[in-house]
Amino acid sequence: MSVLRILCFATAMVLIGGCGKRTPQVQQLSGSSPSPGTAAVTALDRNILINGDAEAQSQASKDVPEGWSRTADVVAMNYGGVPDEWQTSKPGCPDGRERYFRLALSINEPAKSINQRITLIGLESEIDAGHLECALGGWFGGWVGGDASAKLEVDFLNGDGAVLGTAATDVPDPATLQKPETGKASLTRQIAAAPVPAGTRKLEVRITAVRPAQKVDTNAVAVADGLSVVLRKKSN
Repeated sequence: MSVLRILCFATAMVLIGGCGKRTPQVQQLSGSSPSPGTAAVTALDRNILINGDAEAQSQASKDVPEGWSRTADVVAMNYGGVPDEWQTSKPGCPDGRERYFRLALSINEPAKSINQRITLIGLESEIDAGHLECALGGWFGGWVGGDASAKLEVDFLNGDGAVLGTAATDVPDPATLQKPETGKASLTRQIAAAPVPAGTRKLEVRITAVRPAQKVDTNAVAVADGLSVVLRKKSN
């Protein structure tokens, strides 16, 4: 698996939730896109996700989000590309652009996800001293009144890949999603934060489609956009 070399300049931006004011994406300098995505990062206070807004598409397939693992029926879809979801190219969240993550669940399929892995470089002392937290967020939803919704999850891994802890956004209830002017899909903002456990050396980030009501005898669609993962100093 190739490792993308990432050049990060520390900024003063502490931004969660993606849509709203766009957080800068990590710059990819060389290498091909792995599956799942792998990046090395050192900077704090910025979005460290690769392609958190689904705008970049894989060279191998225009529907596959660049930097994320490939999973059947998970695509980077153009707004307006599925007329009964968004009937025009108008984004489903503030400051969204052309595409969104679309995760389709088949009958009897309870969940599915795509992921990318991020290696943390030069942060060992601050992590092990308990000085850092991870803020994650974005816009999540599905069909209004449907059977699926989405969330963002981060696993904190040690150097051997063992999971030390997990942080996740809440899953919006499809029954409470705001009905859009056109179409039947809707997004709502969710954010979360958690301490980075001592010993963390990598992050595994997942977009996960789930069925909140556990109803599996239908086809269902979850959607997401404007995702971010930010490492920052604890406020206290």
